[in-house]
Amino acid sequence: MRNYIYILTFMISMKSFSQSKKEVVYLIFDKNNTEKCKINVEQTYENKKEKSFVKKYEKEKKNDKIIFNICDEKFVFNYEKQKRDSCTIKSLNKFNIKNLDYLKNKYLKGKDFKHHTFEQINIIEIISNNQIVKYYNVYWSGEWTIE
Repeated sequence: MRNYIYILTFMISMKSFSQSKKEVVYLIFDKNNTEKCKINVEQTYENKKEKSFVKKYEKEKKNDKIIFNICDEKFVFNYEKQKRDSCTIKSLNKFNIKNLDYLKNKYLKGKDFKHHTFEQINIIEIISNNQIVKYYNVYWSGEWTIE
């Protein structure tokens, strides 16, 4: 019985240790940015290149959700389950801002689903020269999930 308790305690501590290593990250979403991303697409008779260029930042609203498309990745914000707020752009230096490549590399090195790779992913949308909106705990949609 004592060994069972030790094993259970060890498993619980390992679980909490692995969760504590996950980071809270922020991604910038700038809908006014005109950059394009090269993405892989399915090769067809009409499309022989297997590559396409898309606008880097696109935002779409579906029912009670906002889907932030950044290159070929989707981040979903649900109005009913998540919160948002706004502040001045001067506060940007307070956040752990990462880029999409950082998130992808961290995901590829790990063994989790996309939406489990980080403790929390937050989107910062630049809405004017001095105003931003923060969307907290967005869901990183993967190929096996539905937004």
